[in-house]
Amino acid sequence: MKLTKTQDNRKQTLIFLDIAKGIKGVTFVTKINISPCKMSYATSVLIKSISEALKEFRHLNCMMKYGNSTRLINMEAINARLTISKEDESQEGIYTYTIENADNKSINNIYEEISSIKKEGLKKQTSYKKIRLIQKLPLFIGRLISKCLMFNPKNQASLFGSFTVTSFGKESQNLCIPISGSTFTFTLGCPEQTEKDTYSCNLVMVFDHRVLDGVEASRFLNKVKSNFMEYESTLFL
Repeated sequence: MKLTKTQDNRKQTLIFLDIAKGIKGVTFVTKINISPCKMSYATSVLIKSISEALKEFRHLNCMMKYGNSTRLINMEAINARLTISKEDESQEGIYTYTIENADNKSINNIYEEISSIKKEGLKKQTSYKKIRLIQKLPLFIGRLISKCLMFNPKNQASLFGSFTVTSFGKESQNLCIPISGSTFTFTLGCPEQTEKDTYSCNLVMVFDHRVLDGVEASRFLNKVKSNFMEYESTLFL
């Protein structure tokens, strides 16, 4: 038996878990249908669906201020936070990217932006330098700096966005309940064939119970689902 050092590309995840542990997450799961030819657009359709739902539930475009359970940060812009896995120096890690003003972008625009994020090298991403700095620092220093930055509402809003979508792509499982950093965190499960030309998958939403109650969260998820089914049915038409 021997002890080994945690890989540097795990540091941002460890720091995130420490910050997010104060969030009281509640999980809802629903089913959505999607056509096989549109699966590659599923994440883009979901981001658009959530963004449009937030335009209707504008008061939910907020988050609990870090370190203060009696103050909300209310945001004007609807920014989507996308979490994906990418390889850096032969080490795979989880990295996050912000799709700004997602409600003002079409599904195709969002799809193209995600495709660009996946194709570009990590060093071309603006968020990469900050993450690499955290990775190079001792964990306790990175944790201290990150927490200090979180006390600034602008930094917190910029980091977590209006909502988070976690994408596993082809490696997705039937059901995944993510740890939430934003007020809302979503993930899509692996599609399973239900009919000849129809697949069904789990849509998971984790919400911060400090911000809203279950009834309103259920209404919000129903709106997201309704938007998804509408946009999916008209995609490519």
